[in-house]
Amino acid sequence: MDKSKQSERDLSYLSGVGVDAPQKEDIKAVIRPLEYTEIEGEVENEEQLVDNIHKNEGKGEIKRDEFVILERKVESKLVGFDFYIARRQRSGKVFEPETVLVAKRNNREHYVQKLREDISDEYDILQEKDKLLTNKEIKVLDESIGVSETDAGDLLTKNDETIGIGSMSKISHTLLRGQSKFIPESTALREKIWHYGDEANEKEVCSIVGKLRDIDPDMWNYIVKPVDSVKGEIYSAVWELISSDKDGDLEVENLEKSLMSGDSISFQKKLVIIRQLFEALSTTAKLGVYHRDIKPANIVLTDEGIKLCDFGIMNFEKRYMDSKYLKKANNLPERFDANNTPPGYICGTAVYLHRRILSNSFPKGDREINNPRYDVYAASLTAIELITNGKTDFSAFLNQKLGISLGLILENSRYVAYVSRVLDKEISIYGQDSEFDKDKLSEFVGLLKKGLNNGSKETNTPIEKLLPNPDEFVNALKAMGVKDKV
Repeated sequence: MDKSKQSERDLSYLSGVGVDAPQKEDIKAVIRPLEYTEIEGEVENEEQLVDNIHKNEGKGEIKRDEFVILERKVESKLVGFDFYIARRQRSGKVFEPETVLVAKRNNREHYVQKLREDISDEYDILQEKDKLLTNKEIKVLDESIGVSETDAGDLLTKNDETIGIGSMSKISHTLLRGQSKFIPESTALREKIWHYGDEANEKEVCSIVGKLRDIDPDMWNYIVKPVDSVKGEIYSAVWELISSDKDGDLEVENLEKSLMSGDSISFQKKLVIIRQLFEALSTTAKLGVYHRDIKPANIVLTDEGIKLCDFGIMNFEKRYMDSKYLKKANNLPERFDANNTPPGYICGTAVYLHRRILSNSFPKGDREINNPRYDVYAASLTAIELITNGKTDFSAFLNQKLGISLGLILENSRYVAYVSRVLDKEISIYGQDSEFDKDKLSEFVGLLKKGLNNGSKETNTPIEKLLPNPDEFVNALKAMGVKDKV
């Protein structure tokens, strides 16, 4: 039969029974049942088929997650057996299913064989790829540059397109099909484009973050989730894909892009974002995590709220964990440095680093260089950058006025004073017609200024006294009436 006529007939049938394109959550599409006479040639010897199923009870059974039934049932003369048309995933393929015949006996399914090509074509009318995957996902499949295996044994494919790039890594849209999944899922592959060879394995980073998630599931509300790591590749990891589709291009929407594009964000929404940022830091700090690279580029904007990403240089120390978590942390190391930072070296983005880190001036005998409180300093700068719509222009200030990082160390007090003046000017504008209580707004601004504390001349002052706790910001914003979500 002409394939176009087949297509018209089958699509007409689907429409007649009220079936639309199958959805991911309901992929058991109702298809026109085939008469047994149509598949008779597929079962060459009924008795032999029955005998084989009896002999291989348990051996020939196929896993439920390897195929999906496309049809209610194929009529058969074999008593005790039901036959179904199914789509089965091909071994080693991310998404190239084939049409097969399945026998079911006593609620156990057995793969029988591939269908004849002419019969298979009739079921290929469905075009599962078109119905179950987005256009972007199909593009990744069609332009795939190879299939990789993850450490968990799942399959991963990507194309050459990059949807995000930073100074040390790039992000690609990938498709991951888990061993227990029929349909692949969109994920993000983070690959380092610059490294010096001593960093921790990305598998270890994913493992540590995953174990912390088990201790406090709320952590998932504030960070991009690690999914897996690529087998044999220590500098690549698979993460949750959080992206937007703008003008047909898939891209990661972060706070830096929003500020650079000049997007108009209301003052109220800015405060919600800032509250979510400090709620995120409150959660990670209590789990002993120091992100070490908080900045607008690492704050992803989603419909539900912000999420922190890029934990590639994170530090974890059990001694900073909230005491209520310690009993659950037996399977965690005392310390984990994803960057394996040598003594005397710093890591992070210079303009967002606290003076003590830049100048390596810590209280004698104190190992506080990896204290999560230093994230508060970077978050305070980020909050001010958001409030002022990027008018502080930190990067330009760093490059033009302060020069190299040594200049930043020597001129830190001038830098902080500059940022503080910009904040005062901007807040005075907002304060004129703000819906928030001016006194409470002033208290919040005071916290931001405290978060900018340049370290004080007394180097023996503990960091806990220099910088506020993330909870203080959250409580101040709550008192102002700032909502937890936009």
